[in-house]
Amino acid sequence: VTQNAAIAAAILANDSVTICENTPYIYHAAASQLNYQWLLNNSPIGNATDSLYEAITVGNYSLRVSDAYCSTTSSVKVLTNYAHTNVNISAYNDVCENDSAFELSGGIPVGGNYTGAGVILNLFYPNNATLGDNTITYSYTDTNQCVSSANSIIKVKAQTTAAVITQNFNQLISSATFGNQWYYNNTAIANATQQIYFPAQNGLYSVVVTDSSLCSSAVAYYTFLSTAIAENKSENNFSIYPNPSNGEFKISFAAAFLGKVEIKMLNVLGEEVYDEFVSATTNFSKKISLPTLQQGVYLLQVKSTTGSYEEKIIIRK
Repeated sequence: VTQNAAIAAAILANDSVTICENTPYIYHAAASQLNYQWLLNNSPIGNATDSLYEAITVGNYSLRVSDAYCSTTSSVKVLTNYAHTNVNISAYNDVCENDSAFELSGGIPVGGNYTGAGVILNLFYPNNATLGDNTITYSYTDTNQCVSSANSIIKVKAQTTAAVITQNFNQLISSATFGNQWYYNNTAIANATQQIYFPAQNGLYSVVVTDSSLCSSAVAYYTFLSTAIAENKSENNFSIYPNPSNGEFKISFAAAFLGKVEIKMLNVLGEEVYDEFVSATTNFSKKISLPTLQQGVYLLQVKSTTGSYEEKIIIRK
């Protein structure tokens, strides 16, 4: 009878180990043997036949070792995990790429950290993020040094294109058809939100465009200088009456406007709604009837070889 040397089965680990949830723990066999089979709750684990095993499921682990003649099983090692900390993060509103950086919040429990594209020290910088959806991860470390996390999305929308300002006589025109806000010396002008603005004085004007996504453009600037030649209407006895009107009004002028004179009216888009040439003499007057004009602001232009003048006309129905 031949007696074979006994083999030993042992696991290099404490009898009980507690891990963070979903964090693997690696068990090691104590000695080199020919064959290994790891067991969980006394049942063989599929494909677990190496000298080490990466465990993530809680339970009772043991190791069966064998050679050509003998086999033996180790004592049990217990694997448990700490209670999971529920982590949540609130939803975020969409932002524009030119918005200022802001501090991230909404992570529960408080005291964690935020990471993701555009995030620096828990601040979100839209201009450093990606246009479209950006995943924000909130990670919280509990007293057992276990880390749990949750994700949310911040959508970054593109900045709208800055307007181009042009001058047409005594009006400023934005290249944007809607969403304009006009400024004078960097102060917003009340109710100045149309594509065309009629400046009341010379100076620095600007416009900011806000699109349908509520994203604003960069500021476009323009230094306005009046192009009117006959600037003093009192010297030329220039008058429009009544103004505002319902579309019927009378214009009168003298002095600088003699001979062939063009009388023109433009709407806020710069489109002609009235154009007539007249022969003017001293103390000229003319009644204009435009009953089909829609309510709004119009620009009246009077031009001749000896002078020109512009004035806003308001139509109210």
